[in-house]
Amino acid sequence: MNEILKKCLVVLSVLLLLCGCQKKTPVPSGCDIQEGCDDDRADMSEYEKYIEGEDYVFVKSSVKQMAEMMDEGKSFCIYFGFARCPWCRDVMPILNEAAKQSGVDTVYYVDTRENPEWKSNLDIDDYDLLVERAEQFLEEDENGIPHLYTPLVLFIKDGGKGMATIAPDDYDAHEESISDEAAETLLQGYIHQFEWLAE
Repeated sequence: MNEILKKCLVVLSVLLLLCGCQKKTPVPSGCDIQEGCDDDRADMSEYEKYIEGEDYVFVKSSVKQMAEMMDEGKSFCIYFGFARCPWCRDVMPILNEAAKQSGVDTVYYVDTRENPEWKSNLDIDDYDLLVERAEQFLEEDENGIPHLYTPLVLFIKDGGKGMATIAPDDYDAHEESISDEAAETLLQGYIHQFEWLAE
């Protein structure tokens, strides 16, 4: 098991123990902070080979919206990625399926290449706010700077009192797709996280 996954599982276990006695809160729908949900659906056209039709749960979001939802004490899932990222293309349909199987109708999506001028994940709007709110899930680059590596899926409970993430096992997505076994493990992990958010 890779070291990142081990760390995530330890953090998740601790968070589950700490949050296990808290009041149940439903996973919010995409309409909580955005008017006109249909208009805010994320443009997933670049993922069309990986998600069939328009049967997806992703709603366009931003780091600023993530921070607002955290300030409001909400529980939600937010996904950071971009369509040209081969790991993102592997994770996207698995996350979508896990949400649907869990009865979750909204996963917030931050396209880290939405703006053509963004050449790096560090270029996204409000990157410093992301570091402030979720630094423990960002790896340091070779210069010691917290770096957003995609895909990043954050499960944020009660505004950040509990946070978790699950990453796929190490593999070279430029060379191979995620294995069936790893995909199933990731699917079950995401389902477990959605259940945790709904507790």
